[in-house]
Amino acid sequence: MPACPRWELISLCPPPTFSVSVLEELQKQLLEQVELRKKLEREFQNLKDNFQDQMKRELSYREEMVQQLHIVREAHDALHHFSCKMLTPRHCTGSCSFKSPLLPP
Repeated sequence: MPACPRWELISLCPPPTFSVSVLEELQKQLLEQVELRKKLEREFQNLKDNFQDQMKRELSYREEMVQQLHIVREAHDALHHFSCKMLTPRHCTGSCSFKSPLLPP
């Protein structure tokens, strides 16, 4: 292949010539790389989907825990109110802040 001086335009240089076996090997490597990329993209999408599913489950779990804590607080307040007002009013320090949801404010 004749040398092309650096200062000449690329379009004026003769195109490089490759043997058929070199071209076949390059084509084979290109196809392998394309397949590998597709495989990696599928794996990435699977990981992304799994992560999103896990985040949805985590959010659902957290929301359920918030609801459970709310129920526990309400039960605690009701028990405290019952204990203070019904069973042993003399032991209540007056800091009972329970407001029955059934009674008007």
